[in-house]
Amino acid sequence: MISLAGSVHPSNPKAVRASAGSIFRIPTLPEVDPITVTRAAAVHKLRVFTATPDEGIPPRQAKMDSGCMIVLGSEGAGIRSTWPGAVQVRIPTTRVESLNVAVAAGILLYEAAIQRGAGGVG
Repeated sequence: MISLAGSVHPSNPKAVRASAGSIFRIPTLPEVDPITVTRAAAVHKLRVFTATPDEGIPPRQAKMDSGCMIVLGSEGAGIRSTWPGAVQVRIPTTRVESLNVAVAAGILLYEAAIQRGAGGVG
């Protein structure tokens, strides 16, 4: 997990509690700038997807069947930075303005698992 500069630190007690302990099982990089993240994605040949509420393709059309990076912003501010080369993915909603970031992450990670043929999913 990568958190950008200006985000809550992954070791914040509320973040640790919300992660239900997952924060201790995955590598984390706190306070990284978007340019560094974009360069790292290019070096590792990762497709970059940004989640947006209004524009972009539906998750089923996003090619998440191999290495990729999913960029999520806060519910209130969204993604503040531009992400060159990123594909915008829109999670369609009705009767709500936006989704909680954990819900959006869950939807996109589930779609990636389906596309990768995860056992028991799909």
